[in-house]
Amino acid sequence: MISLISYFSVLFFFLKPLDLCVPTQAIEEPLFLTTSTTSTTTTPAPICLDSTWTLFDRGTYFWCMKIYRGSILGPQAAASCASLDSSAVPSGFQDTSEISKMMSVASSEVPGSYYLFIGAYRTMACEAVVDVDATCTYQNSFAWTDGHTSGTDGFNWRPGQPENGLAPYGKYQMYCLVNTDGYLDDTFDDEYFPGAVCGMLAR
Repeated sequence: MISLISYFSVLFFFLKPLDLCVPTQAIEEPLFLTTSTTSTTTTPAPICLDSTWTLFDRGTYFWCMKIYRGSILGPQAAASCASLDSSAVPSGFQDTSEISKMMSVASSEVPGSYYLFIGAYRTMACEAVVDVDATCTYQNSFAWTDGHTSGTDGFNWRPGQPENGLAPYGKYQMYCLVNTDGYLDDTFDDEYFPGAVCGMLAR
């Protein structure tokens, strides 16, 4: 005889609700498309201060030149160029093509044959050497002073120059000039000329 407890245990087993496995629809996560953008940085083209300056590509940097107009002495050339812009100095020439270009500019502004101061100064080693010799040559008697011009290709001396003539009062020709015909010459510090070739780095 089955006890009441056993009877109810069996009955409870059969009456217990079955666990229903209800399939759930798979939830698809939204697909987010990521796009990568490549930003390109464009380097601004080098420019001069304004259109009155002439731009030169010197390979590793760009250089601007302009003619300062005014009757000045050699020692006044630096201040004269600085009056155009605080960064401007008397300019040297990297090669003869720069001379040709700037003398063309100079002649178009003020026609004629005349000299202008440039950024070159007699070296101390050659200060007391008259003319040129084995030590003080056409290439090393003067040095560029603008802090950027290099080499000797721009020293396009007029035949017979630099002479480093000694004045009766004991002065040597320490300053350098360029003529509108493209040739360089040396001069004393007390001679006036109608301007200077000024230069500065492009911006």
